[in-house]
Amino acid sequence: MASSISTSLPHPTSTYSTSVAAPTYIWVHPDPERTLYPLLVKGQPHTGQVLRRIQCALYQGTKGHTLASFPPGKEPLSDSSKPWLVAYVDLFNAPDTQIWVTSSAEQGAVQPISKTQLFSRFMLDEKTRIMARTQLIQLFNYINTQIFPDYAKQLKELDSKANPSTMYNLISVHSGVVELLAGEKEMPRLSTIAYFPYRYVAPVKDSDITPPKGYSYSNVRGQEGWLPEHYDLINKTAMYRRSAHHMRAMPYSSCLYYIGEDPKLKPEVEGAPVSWIALNTDGTLTAAYCDPRHRGHALGSYAIKKILHDIRHGKGERVFKPVAGETFDTMPLYGDVIATNGASHTMAGRVDAVPPWSSSYISIQVDLKTNSVTFARPPSFCNSTEKKLRARL
Repeated sequence: MASSISTSLPHPTSTYSTSVAAPTYIWVHPDPERTLYPLLVKGQPHTGQVLRRIQCALYQGTKGHTLASFPPGKEPLSDSSKPWLVAYVDLFNAPDTQIWVTSSAEQGAVQPISKTQLFSRFMLDEKTRIMARTQLIQLFNYINTQIFPDYAKQLKELDSKANPSTMYNLISVHSGVVELLAGEKEMPRLSTIAYFPYRYVAPVKDSDITPPKGYSYSNVRGQEGWLPEHYDLINKTAMYRRSAHHMRAMPYSSCLYYIGEDPKLKPEVEGAPVSWIALNTDGTLTAAYCDPRHRGHALGSYAIKKILHDIRHGKGERVFKPVAGETFDTMPLYGDVIATNGASHTMAGRVDAVPPWSSSYISIQVDLKTNSVTFARPPSFCNSTEKKLRARL
């Protein structure tokens, strides 16, 4: 059920009092490598997931939109006192994530302090808070007026019964950004648990990825990674179901197969892996899992190390490369873990990953006239029109 939350946000075209900065606008950045990469690299880890998404879009040829609250050629300094935002938008990616956004306000957030206080909070003065919130609202207004109409037209051409919605799906949204959107109201209960976006920066040597005895990164046919016949099994273990099309589009995956002789440890599906992780289409690590019968051997950690090692060494098609200011050895990767998933936290900890803040996966709608914000639980990753949309593109 969606719950409407009136945020009493100032309209972007309103006249502010002298104590509030004038509104900004949203600009397209057709050459983000030149205009945004330096800023996003310096802003890591907060800007990391948006940086990786833009990189993946360029390598994959995705027809999305790179947007910012400043025009090309007038990029703010990374330590600017005025807030700014950068976003990547791909509405055709529905029902999966459609919008990735980072606000510079994240860099001053107060981190979670206990297991009962899971949400990161912004500590902003009133002027900065209003500016940052206004930029977010302007982003959605831009999407609604400049991007959504073409998306809706194409969707209706594909399916006359389709009902295009301005309820957009966002992933790994900083808790402080969600709070800004909610305005003066209580943090919306989008989920009973928080997410933590782990940052993987530790170097991985060749010797670090030698699997334990009885396991291999390839199956009996010498094939590595996910195979189509594994998709159903993988979806059964995942928080959100992904379509076969989505899973094929993932740039890279790392799996461990059991090659021992103990019949009790054979996989339930013949020839299937027993532990895995993948690089999602947005450049984040996702779907980490280890068969409970094989836990205790750190297989999840080996799967993570293998994918970090391979990506940093340029393996895999459509995988991003380091940008100026990064190196292959320490190029950061990111991956969200639900707060209550102890096994995944253990996996991440074994490769020295750090969870710097809390985030949420949300669906949100902004009313153009009133700027009221509606939140809803996001959908699963699979619906019947996705293949038609992707085939058309």
